[in-house]
Amino acid sequence: MVYPLGTPMIAPTWNAGTEPPSVWAEQNDSDDLGFVEAILDYLDEKYDIDRTRVFATGISNGGRFAWRIACETDWLAGIATIAGTESDANCGPVSHPPLLIISGTDDQIEPFDGRGFGGSGIPFSIGIDLWRDAGGSVTVLRPEGGHHTWNQPDIDTTATVLEFFGIPRQGGWFRK
Repeated sequence: MVYPLGTPMIAPTWNAGTEPPSVWAEQNDSDDLGFVEAILDYLDEKYDIDRTRVFATGISNGGRFAWRIACETDWLAGIATIAGTESDANCGPVSHPPLLIISGTDDQIEPFDGRGFGGSGIPFSIGIDLWRDAGGSVTVLRPEGGHHTWNQPDIDTTATVLEFFGIPRQGGWFRK
């Protein structure tokens, strides 16, 4: 597993290709997609990784960036987004790997109906429809009382994401 960190700004962020632009897009024009592809190329050269088992996950802006990767590339085996919606209402996925959405019912920053951050967010339903129209499967979990956080009520978010990606848990540790 590799956990790159986005560009440090107000908080570490990713260039999620937000359309219409948001506070994050206006401040981050980094080539983050190229950065992630360079990481994969490096890891493949050094360790001969299995490129059919590349997944993307993130929370909030990181979740938005996971959507963007799927929107613009064809090399993901799956994505999981926690409290992060699609950033471009016109961009269906190039590939359509399985998609897991975890969005708490009390998330006021990125609510399911898209009215967060002053009402400028994109509803999750738009990304879900784009994904399904491209032939992808979508699993949506709406933890009751969940907020804009990784830890959600009544679920182990990390275990749920790893299970969704097909990474088994054995002896308290995850392994291939």
